[in-house]
Amino acid sequence: MTHRLAAVLAASLAFLLCPAASAQPVTLQSDDGGLRLQGEILDYDGEYYRIDTKYGILTVSAAAMRCLGESCPDTEGFIPEFRISGAATTGDTLMPGIVEAFVRDRGYRAVRVVQDDTHFRYELFRGASETVFARIRFRVSSTEEGFADLVANQAEIAMAIRPVRFNEIERGIEAGIGDLGAAGRSMDIALDALVPIASRKNAVTAMGVDRLAAAFSGRARDWADLGGAQGPVRLYLKNDPSGLTGRFRTQVLGPQDMALSSDVQRFGSNADLAGAVAANPAALAISALSEIGNARTLALSGSCAREVAATTNTLLTGDYPFVIHHRLFMPDYVLPAIAREFLEFVRAPAGRRAVEALGYVPPDRVRLRLRPASRPGTESDAPKTPEFLDGAERLAFTFRFDVGTADLDANAQDALRRLAAWLEANTERRRRLFIVGFTDGVGAAGVNERLSQRRSALVRASLEDLVSPEAWQIARPRAIGLGERAPIACDDMGWGRQVNRRVEVWTR
Repeated sequence: MTHRLAAVLAASLAFLLCPAASAQPVTLQSDDGGLRLQGEILDYDGEYYRIDTKYGILTVSAAAMRCLGESCPDTEGFIPEFRISGAATTGDTLMPGIVEAFVRDRGYRAVRVVQDDTHFRYELFRGASETVFARIRFRVSSTEEGFADLVANQAEIAMAIRPVRFNEIERGIEAGIGDLGAAGRSMDIALDALVPIASRKNAVTAMGVDRLAAAFSGRARDWADLGGAQGPVRLYLKNDPSGLTGRFRTQVLGPQDMALSSDVQRFGSNADLAGAVAANPAALAISALSEIGNARTLALSGSCAREVAATTNTLLTGDYPFVIHHRLFMPDYVLPAIAREFLEFVRAPAGRRAVEALGYVPPDRVRLRLRPASRPGTESDAPKTPEFLDGAERLAFTFRFDVGTADLDANAQDALRRLAAWLEANTERRRRLFIVGFTDGVGAAGVNERLSQRRSALVRASLEDLVSPEAWQIARPRAIGLGERAPIACDDMGWGRQVNRRVEVWTR
């Protein structure tokens, strides 16, 4: 019995890539005997060995080396596989949908085999052949478990709905899989959002985050307390404490120092949740935007007249406060050929079309679908902007900072790299770039204007480090600070102040 199989059985898991790993050392030797490596085989994918040697963990071509020893993997009839582990929010619907689109795009056939509540796999076939040529295995649990499996060599791809944490980066480096926080080690595959939903038979169309927290903590039990007609509130959530429910606790209830009510009714799937909400005018639920079914989303409101709804535009810009970034993280070694082929599909236009067809927002869209910037007395889905931006187009790249710091947050760092790549790829357009900073309305106007100028200048300087002189000269980026002008949301709530503190990118 192999070491990996023993570990899997001990953990009651059927999440296995190949019969390779063993605590017993082996020898990899070149055909001429000139190179010999001794150590423990960590992986074999049909093309490469990963071996833990006294020189560190090495990836070696199987075509160039022979394996000697009782613990060498069986290469006869080997079926390439790779494992995907992590957030159930990503693994329940989004990733299976992408895998199935990949299979169709490549002309393969696939059979999904469900092993238990958290494990399933896809058996892949070519044409009419009945012989499996590859497998894709899933373990759906949590972001934390996905990173743990990646570090423990129990997965090749981790699914996450948050950035990697510093301690997870450290463990990855110690395990020899590289810096998971480095560029190229992760990719945003889709955007979604945490949204309040209600029945279309309910007249309420917007709700403050404070009221939302009051409802789900049990402090507001009647719709009259939430801006609606009198009647009891029925609270619904999906039964996923580590996914959307956990995020709702952290982002909505936590800042209000409130705990989740015991009166919440739980549902096993997003479809069941959405169906129950649509059928009950008294229902109030938290859902993913991608899976609201026939229910209606509620915009977020404050004490002022501004409302922020979850739309394609507000997800792309981060102007909606509860955006979910679905990310994949990969180790810093050569993945199996079938995994590389799959990731190539995910990055390609066909992969982005698959994401959109599944009801999610592709994260790499650059242009927003906005009407012209508004002026007083006109209607628009954009806030009022200054006259010097007349004729300019706002791009999706938007930068925000870690709270209380001058450091770009994880999403902004990714946006910075994408903006740099877009500038390099669009040098023939010869359009000027405006990097425009805004603040919330707390404090003196002059102080806020200077703060917004510093932040826009910081983004400009960071961008210059990533762009070639030619592309920089064509774009001629100008940093501008406009302070508290053009607020997106009300300043009476923390989330409103946070979305108002931003640096936008415009082009003309």
